[in-house]
Amino acid sequence: MPHTDQTLAHIPDAAEILPPLKPALLKGWRGKCPKCGSGPLLKSYLKVHSECAVCGEDFTLQRADDGPAYLTILVVGHLMIPLMHISFVKFRPEPLTLFTIFALGTTALTLYLLHKMKGAVIGFQWARRMHGFGVPKLSYPRSLEGQMTKPIDKTAIRNAATVIALRDRFTAPKVLMGQRGEKAAFMPNKFVFPGGALDSD
Repeated sequence: MPHTDQTLAHIPDAAEILPPLKPALLKGWRGKCPKCGSGPLLKSYLKVHSECAVCGEDFTLQRADDGPAYLTILVVGHLMIPLMHISFVKFRPEPLTLFTIFALGTTALTLYLLHKMKGAVIGFQWARRMHGFGVPKLSYPRSLEGQMTKPIDKTAIRNAATVIALRDRFTAPKVLMGQRGEKAAFMPNKFVFPGGALDSD
């Protein structure tokens, strides 16, 4: 085919598909959503929002784990240990004075860097499409034999079943309901009837 080379030339490689890394790192460092840079990433010192309040990006996919702590230890150690050595050799301060200054300095620097490192790690994971970032939300239910079945798009409308349980329905009726968790992606804190999606059987 005469247009094969021209057609293949327009197919982007993996580097062109991935978002720019540096802006995502800077947005995460500032505690902002790595996608839009506007919504807050952290809802407390180290707790991450479930999604961006501005663009709706899903943050539950992040797996920062102990990475921010390791990076913080690496940076703080490489800064404070040489400074402590230089201070001791050049100024010869009292041991208690040296300990107090560097203990406070190490603590302050650690607290300053830790949450920023977490934001940067999440920004890196988002930019490199790790742990499912940038991938459509698909679930892979297992059949009764434990084999993988066809993936289901979670955004599609699916049939569901609801159970309505009554007590003393002729005298003082009471209805069984449950309250959804505050971290639920759909209708958090709402009171709902028990139920769920229908199985294929």
